[in-house]
Amino acid sequence: MRPQLFKMNPLKHYSIFLFILVLLSCGEAEQKVVETPKGDEEKVAAITDSTTQSIQQLLQSYYALKDALVTSDSAKAALLSERLAQQSDSINLSSLQQKDEALYASVKALPGTIKTSALSLAQAKKLEAQRTIFETVSDNMYELVKTIKPSGITTYQQYCPMAFGDEGASWLSDSAQINNPYLGVKHPTWGNKMLHCGEVKETLNFQ
Repeated sequence: MRPQLFKMNPLKHYSIFLFILVLLSCGEAEQKVVETPKGDEEKVAAITDSTTQSIQQLLQSYYALKDALVTSDSAKAALLSERLAQQSDSINLSSLQQKDEALYASVKALPGTIKTSALSLAQAKKLEAQRTIFETVSDNMYELVKTIKPSGITTYQQYCPMAFGDEGASWLSDSAQINNPYLGVKHPTWGNKMLHCGEVKETLNFQ
């Protein structure tokens, strides 16, 4: 009798290949570090302690919202979005307006834009809708921090190429470790497999 050879199901073989390909697409890439250029000390000096503190508080609320999306907790994300919206009203840019009118003009609309998006996220009923709005919040938070350059703040811009059907999306984190808010736990397609999918694209570090 001829021994039977083990044959792998072609569909299973393809699934394994696809999963490996996905993991490779989420690999680490060379990251960019953005620090305060020497020629910008006067601009940074224009940022008062109250402005820096208000941005730090806004970032902490944003990080909490990000973590809620990582854990796929839509109810918690809605509550934290309301807090983020409230704190966006407390961003103090008065000293910046007095000392650097051009810089102020480039960022003055961002707190209001963040508030509007955060309120929309709070009203969204479905997790995927919240994640879509969170991308807009993240992009505006990134522009706010990178433009103002508040001293003493370090934040990591992270990116997932697999988010939203391979369209890709970014977010900010207080840690270099990847915890993906777009493909977090209990994802309908990937489960928990894509929780750490992504890479650090930029490190914003202002002294």
